[in-house]
Amino acid sequence: MIEPCDRPIMFELTHTAELSHWLGDLFDPAWRVFLGDVRTCVGLSQSPLTKASARDPLPPIDQLAVAVLPFVNMSSDPEQEHFSDGITEDIITDLSRVSELRVIPRSSVFTFKGKNVDTAVIARQLNVTHLLEGSVRRSGNRVRLTAQLIDAATSNHVWAQRYDRELSDIFDLQDELSTAIIEALKLRLVPTAPGTCALPGTRNLEAYDLFNRARALAGTMEIARLFSAPDLYRQCLAIDPDFGQAWVDYGLTLFTVLTYMPKNLFDSWEDLDLACKRSIELAPDNNTSLSLTAYKAQWEYDWPAAAAAISRIETIPDWSTGLLSVQWGLGYLADGIETCLAWCKSEPMILQSSLSLQMAFDLAHRPEEAAREYIRSKSLLGSRSATDLFAMYRAMVAGDHDAARGHLQAIVDQGEFPGVFWQDVLDRFDDPPNALQYLRGDFSNPEADHTLRMLLIAEFAAYFGDEDLAFAALRKGLVEQRHGFGVIHLWFPIYRELRKSPRFKQILVDIGLVDFWRKSGRWGDFVRPLGDDDFELIG
Repeated sequence: MIEPCDRPIMFELTHTAELSHWLGDLFDPAWRVFLGDVRTCVGLSQSPLTKASARDPLPPIDQLAVAVLPFVNMSSDPEQEHFSDGITEDIITDLSRVSELRVIPRSSVFTFKGKNVDTAVIARQLNVTHLLEGSVRRSGNRVRLTAQLIDAATSNHVWAQRYDRELSDIFDLQDELSTAIIEALKLRLVPTAPGTCALPGTRNLEAYDLFNRARALAGTMEIARLFSAPDLYRQCLAIDPDFGQAWVDYGLTLFTVLTYMPKNLFDSWEDLDLACKRSIELAPDNNTSLSLTAYKAQWEYDWPAAAAAISRIETIPDWSTGLLSVQWGLGYLADGIETCLAWCKSEPMILQSSLSLQMAFDLAHRPEEAAREYIRSKSLLGSRSATDLFAMYRAMVAGDHDAARGHLQAIVDQGEFPGVFWQDVLDRFDDPPNALQYLRGDFSNPEADHTLRMLLIAEFAAYFGDEDLAFAALRKGLVEQRHGFGVIHLWFPIYRELRKSPRFKQILVDIGLVDFWRKSGRWGDFVRPLGDDDFELIG
């Protein structure tokens, strides 16, 4: 807003626009007005997009679809935020069991948490027919929940209700609310699609509270808070050992912790093994349980088990990262692109799906498409360090040193990756001999002796031209330490020249991939057999 005043130059208010809410929706009314003003300013005619009314009908949707927006915490205690978030997630889970209804996943709807965005804008961005919004107030042993179901096309309320209950009735209340929504949408409760069988929940209020607190900590991705989550999951599962969703989330959190703190591997692996086993026991056909199991098998280089698990996944799982990691680890890069495209279609507004698509294009040597998706991702909310990391690799491969340095500077400025490694490399980025000297020292540093650091050393060493250091770091991280989560790095384009070396082929042999490919009859996309005892890399 510009206050009335004498303007020193010719100045029109149409030169400004309030777009702080904008998340990339081309049909957003404020964006359309702004775009029309820009076209007028440069002398162009109005396009159909800018001529359209701000209240044009939503594009046709061939299936009822609902987005459950994050319920607002109306309690006086902000620490109860995890409780209202848990209610939201449980309603999403319950409604997802209805095969006639498409329900937007948690990761997409939570991008709107705490933001004042018009419901029509949200509906258009998420491509839904209905929105559910509400609030939760918890006070002592009482809970008040309000909910409204909104028709996205008209913004009219289809159904609204307020519930006042004892806290001990919260599980029955969630069931009642989900049933009311299904009835309001005139749907039938029929069996769900294959692969979407529900993970068992809990009816224990203490376990439920611990679970929601643990999930809130794990979801922040702040290292100190993340490391506090496993203990809360353990307390939760000690109370209710049949809480399937908690076992899955516990396993996912342990994987994340081990990625950042691999020295905890010995202490945590037994817990991780138990989490995977219990997830499959409690929900053997659940896509997320299968994705978790496949990912653990990849960590152990048990490629037959990993491939068997992902072969049973029939729809995109809630945790798509695990499925993608295994597809990429196996060298099935085209499969990864298909998964990413499906994920982006179902969740276009989350940064993680866009990042995965960028990675998929990069791995398939399609940098132009990766760059276009990177530009699109700038309108999405979330941590940008990983997108800048892969944009940096992309610039390295293209030989654009200045752009690579710029992305590395962005990573350092955001401060989301722990440790001083990034700043140290940035300080030496324009001096390759000095950078390589630092990388060789870091390679020998016991404090840096883990897979993730070894892979980073290998990638920078490849860029700065030390092939011996790159191979030494790859072998140390993938063969000697045997942490299979990093296998996808082998397909990064930064190693394209290194793939011509027999040393690269030996790594593929040593981690068991070549034996699996030969026995299964399906080779990686960039690999093909030569007779019965040899193979070549073709990309």
